[in-house]
Amino acid sequence: MFNGTTDGFFIGNSGIYSRIFRPAGKDHCPLIILFHGLPGNETNLDIAYALREKGYAVLAPNYNGCWGSWGSYRLENIPGNVKTVLEYVFSTPFLKTWGIDPERIGVVGHSIGGWASLITPKIDKRIKAIAALAPVIDFDNIKASVQNLAPEFIIPLKDITVEQLIEGWIWAGKEWSPFDAVKELGEQSLMLAAATQDEILFPESCLELYSRVKADGKDAELWLLHTDHSFVSERGKLRNLVIDYLLRKLPV
Repeated sequence: MFNGTTDGFFIGNSGIYSRIFRPAGKDHCPLIILFHGLPGNETNLDIAYALREKGYAVLAPNYNGCWGSWGSYRLENIPGNVKTVLEYVFSTPFLKTWGIDPERIGVVGHSIGGWASLITPKIDKRIKAIAALAPVIDFDNIKASVQNLAPEFIIPLKDITVEQLIEGWIWAGKEWSPFDAVKELGEQSLMLAAATQDEILFPESCLELYSRVKADGKDAELWLLHTDHSFVSERGKLRNLVIDYLLRKLPV
């Protein structure tokens, strides 16, 4: 029987600082990996706490170069960071230490973390459920918004310029497009949540991605919430949607 806990640690020698929220209870609980956005002011820890209360363990990693993680921040590093995290959570030491069921591991991500979640089918097919909340999908259409916000975004990030952030943005759209990544979906399920009043992203990209996934005969669902990019006025509804989706796909 495991005691409930909140703990922080670095993942091996990767420099990726992560926090885990483990519920009290029996062995072999499901795990959700929670990826934050750029720069990560909205950490979505309300979702982490709500999931822990339902019996899920939650791992919240910080990409290299932000919020306590070592190294320089680059969008080009994020796919590698995702790979490192996924390999770690499926490793025997992690599974035994925290009592995790490797057959019930999913990802939830917001904004650029939604992009990180959407590219997981290209990285590790053992992930069973993917929830992307106001995810970055169409990098080209929102490049102008990012250019305007870049000076603010880089304030908490390590060793990066506005120019490097924009270069990374262009690279991510070309090399790790979610439209390409979802073609790799197998048995995984997908949940998309878009904000109709999103001041940064275009919710239409979620509609397009959802349509493509459904046309391929894959398991997907889409929710539209009448709120802003961080879902501020609909946090309760967002939490409930995420919890309901995970309870259906990765039951406790």
